[in-house]
Amino acid sequence: MIRNFIFSAANIFAFVYGQKEMTEEEVMAISDKLEVPKFQPKKQKIKENEEDDTVEGTDDDDKIIQNALTYLKGLNITENMKINVVDFEKDDDTNHHIDFLTAVSNLRARNYKISEGSRHKVKMIAGKIIPAIATSTALIVGMCGMELIKSLTQPEKVEISRNAYVNLATPLWLFSEPMPPLYQEDKEYDPIMMGPVKAIPSKFSCWDKTIIEGPKTLGEICDFYKEKFKVEITMIAAGKIMLLNSYAGNNEAKKAKDPITVREEILEEKYPPWKSTYEMVVSGEYTEKEGDDPIDCIMPNLIYQFTSTNDKQKKMEIE
Repeated sequence: MIRNFIFSAANIFAFVYGQKEMTEEEVMAISDKLEVPKFQPKKQKIKENEEDDTVEGTDDDDKIIQNALTYLKGLNITENMKINVVDFEKDDDTNHHIDFLTAVSNLRARNYKISEGSRHKVKMIAGKIIPAIATSTALIVGMCGMELIKSLTQPEKVEISRNAYVNLATPLWLFSEPMPPLYQEDKEYDPIMMGPVKAIPSKFSCWDKTIIEGPKTLGEICDFYKEKFKVEITMIAAGKIMLLNSYAGNNEAKKAKDPITVREEILEEKYPPWKSTYEMVVSGEYTEKEGDDPIDCIMPNLIYQFTSTNDKQKKMEIE
């Protein structure tokens, strides 16, 4: 099954890039020379419910994105490069389409220990799926692609972005400019806090962040908020981790350490070496002047920037 997957996938890609079709022996001779990296399971974080503020993803998401960007920037794309479009045809046994689908679906079935399907069954199911892919799925992918192109080529022009509502049965296509983000502002009475709430700064959205350059200890971060915003920090959290809690003990010891060290001690694992930022949620109490009653405040998330292990290594190599 793995041989069928490699052979059919190689020839489909060969057609896309205008290369000659290869025999199974030729494909296997090339694949035998490749070194397959040892499998290492990834640690993935997911939200358990809507209130969960865990940042979803795996530890190496940033590294994968960076590698992909580096690869794309290094491509030598010219106007003369010809890319062939693959038109799916289930009744042509020479195009490797059904062979590829059969191999992919059965290999996935083996992973999850579910029953595998014959080539004929895969061919029958694929024939029913294609009409759906060619209509609503293709339309949505095309619209998403257009918005991605806009964000990559003209990121500063927010006004050219569009939301879309589509009903193919009607048919109806409606495009609209995205609504502005919700802004946090001062409230005389907040039903959750059961009292007044102050927004610091006075108006901000989820896109706004407070950025602090490291190295800084948690104590220095608290001092920053005290001096700049007149806010006494009560809690600093990141995902499910409570880095600092004024209502719990051992705060002085934590304040003497930087956020990354505290995180590593709590989780008993190293922070991903390729990351150079750490996002945290901060909360505290605002006091206008001494003697006033403190007011609960809401603030943008904190982005702590520091020198990652990779950056340190690069600096050493340069020096």
